[in-house]
Amino acid sequence: MLGKREPQPSFSDLEREQRLSPGHFWRQIETKINWQPFAALLQELYPSRRGRPSYPALVLFKALSYG
Repeated sequence: MLGKREPQPSFSDLEREQRLSPGHFWRQIETKINWQPFAALLQELYPSRRGRPSYPALVLFKALSYG
């Protein structure tokens, strides 16, 4: 799947980790949902390998789901 693949966490990753408590609702959701089937289905959304790396489709899907 195309997408940004950075081993180093971004500032927003670090900020999110500091703001969400260990028992937060979104952390509980992450442990209960297997996201791999969704990632496999969404992989087809990025057929082109040209241009700048895009955000992974699963990240965008989660953003819409959590909103």
